[in-house]
Amino acid sequence: MPEVIISIWFIVIFIPAIYIVYNCLQCFEYEKFLKKGKTREFKIVYLITCVALAYLFASAFTELIERVYNIIINLSTK
Repeated sequence: MPEVIISIWFIVIFIPAIYIVYNCLQCFEYEKFLKKGKTREFKIVYLITCVALAYLFASAFTELIERVYNIIINLSTK
């Protein structure tokens, strides 16, 4: 599969995944672990965590798409 198509798939999955992960992580109660006056630092770590998890999800999904594509192509050429 051409690299451009893989990159497009990655971006199409990655951007919405950030929003989905952000909403999913909001169900946890983080207030118990916060120190008073450290909400700005927590929000930065929270955003980095959301982006990292979205990146892992998008990478895994595009890798899966690429491998399935390669299997289909290899089976059809034999």
